Amino acid sequence: MTSETTAIGRPIRVEVYADLACPWCRLGTHRFHRAVAAFGGAAQLVHLPYQLAADAPQEARPLMEAMAEMFGRDQAASMTSGMAELGASEGGGVSL
Repeated sequence: MTSETTAIGRPIRVEVYADLACPWCRLGTHRFHRAVAAFGGAAQLVHLPYQLAADAPQEARPLMEAMAEMFGRDQAASMTSGMAELGASEGGGVSL
């Protein structure tokens, strides 16, 4: 979020529905902030709650266990390694 102003006299407000536990949502937030900085504009990012798995249990579970149940073990491993590579390519600012 920045306090600079745009031509309309205030930062542009961008509202995003995101699941804070979702690495894709976190990657998108990281890229948004990088784009705003590169553009030199003024933007206010507002996160609105969204739960990708509304029926998820309340108790914590190991990530790979939960992903393997949803996608299968091989697909889960591929997804997490792919996200780790994307995070690293973004400068390490995004983590699982």
